[in-house]
Amino acid sequence: ATMIKLATVLVVVLAVAYTFVWPTALFILGMGASCAAKTTCSAIFVSNRNFTVQDLALECSFGPLPYLVSVNVDHASKSVLATAIFGVDTQKSVFFDRHRGCGLLTAHELAHGHKTKIDVPRAETPVDQEWPAGNKVDTPKNPNLQKAHGKHFEGQNTLNTRAILVAHGGKIVYEQYAQPNFGP
Repeated sequence: ATMIKLATVLVVVLAVAYTFVWPTALFILGMGASCAAKTTCSAIFVSNRNFTVQDLALECSFGPLPYLVSVNVDHASKSVLATAIFGVDTQKSVFFDRHRGCGLLTAHELAHGHKTKIDVPRAETPVDQEWPAGNKVDTPKNPNLQKAHGKHFEGQNTLNTRAILVAHGGKIVYEQYAQPNFGP
C-alpha cells in the first residue's frame, strides 16, 4: 500500500512538472536563445564590438541563462545562431545591411531557409536639427560633470557603464561614452 501511494505521488509530481514546469522552462530557454542571437548580432554587426559570453550575460540580464545558450557567429553571412541547452530551441538573427540593424528570423524562415527581404525604408533623422528632433548635439564642456562621471569609465570601477547622458531643460548638457563606437 505504501508503494502504491509513493508511485501515485510520483506520477502526480511528474504530471504537474510536465504540465507546468517544462513549458515554462522551454519558454525561458527560448527567450534566452532569442536574446542571445539578437544581442550578439547587434553588438558585432551594428556596433562593431568584440563580444564575449560575459558581455552577453550583462546584456541579457537573465542570470545564468546566457551560459545555457551556445552562440555561433557567421561573419560571412552576418548572422548569429543561438541554441539553448539540449537543443530545445534555436534562434537566428541576421544583419540587414540596408537598415543597419539585426532581426530574428521566424521559425518558418529558420526551417526553410532565410528568404526574407525587408523593404521598409529606414526613417532618417535630420542631422541639422537639434536633439530631440534631430541628431545635432552641442554639449558644452562641463569639467564638474566630467570629474563626477569619470570614475565610471576608469579601471576596475567601471560598473559596466557604457554611456552617460544628462539632459536638462530639453537639451543634452553632457554625454560620455566608454568606447568610441558607442557614441552618437
